[in-house]
Amino acid sequence: MSRYGVLAKLGSGASGEACKAEHLSPGIPMAFKLIHPRNPGDPHTRVRFAREAKAAAGTPRPVPSPRR
Repeated sequence: MSRYGVLAKLGSGASGEACKAEHLSPGIPMAFKLIHPRNPGDPHTRVRFAREAKAAAGTPRPVPSPRR
């Protein structure tokens, strides 16, 4: 994670936290999601995160996101 700087916490849910971040070398804004430390070995959580990552990888960049 040393290549990324966390700028703000965007939100959290039952299985993880979403953070606004920046890739430090090129200075590219991004977001990432981390599994909560309390359930890193939960198979359901791991499958869900893998599915979300696969879906995000197929999304064109930049991705507009609604502001609340």
